[in-house]
Amino acid sequence: MKSALKYSESYRKRVRMTGGAQANLRLVRPSDKALLENGFNNLSSLSRYKRFFAGKHHLSKSELRYFTELDQANHFALGVVELNNRGEEVEGIGIGRFIRLETSSNTAEVALTVIDRMQGKGIGRLLLINLIAAAAERGVTKFRFECLPHNRQMQNLVRNFFPIVNYENEDGVMIAEADIGTLHDVSDDITLPGFFDFGRLWGELTTEVLLMHIRIGSEIANRTWYKPLDREYAGEPGVPIPSG
Repeated sequence: MKSALKYSESYRKRVRMTGGAQANLRLVRPSDKALLENGFNNLSSLSRYKRFFAGKHHLSKSELRYFTELDQANHFALGVVELNNRGEEVEGIGIGRFIRLETSSNTAEVALTVIDRMQGKGIGRLLLINLIAAAAERGVTKFRFECLPHNRQMQNLVRNFFPIVNYENEDGVMIAEADIGTLHDVSDDITLPGFFDFGRLWGELTTEVLLMHIRIGSEIANRTWYKPLDREYAGEPGVPIPSG
């Protein structure tokens, strides 16, 4: 008998961020389309370009469905949603996803996005650590990252976070795979010493290079990075997106 998942629809964690603001960390749900769209609108043109590897002005209805209507097993996503002083969710500030590879069920591609004003504050690490825990309880043992060969910041980020990383080059794209098995007990407390430094590194990453895309993520129709996502957007085999 399988044990209950910690990262289920009922999962919710209150997070206190730098400066005292609070946010909910929880699973992305179908009703989050407006939050996701607003979050996209709060990305600068540069962040959008580097996120999607192309100029992108909006998310289509199909993309919004694809990114929010998830099975939370093979396509899993967590969001960080800022709260007002009444404890109400008001703004999506970060999102992280993993999507299990069709060719290797124990491996998932990962991507994280943080809106510009919250970059460098540890949100990326908060998402990544909890993605690792959620992936582990779903049988995922490896994370896969893709970046351009000259993206030293991405490479350093992966090296600094994961003890062992395997690299290869495919069609001009650097692919890094890391075992997540030794990282289950890493703290996601963004008030701990060193946490902010990691967040700063992640913020620098998002302003210098295209963010990791968790087939994820986020997930773009026009990019050439996360190939499984590209195939899906092109209507080829993969996780189908609703028509209309």
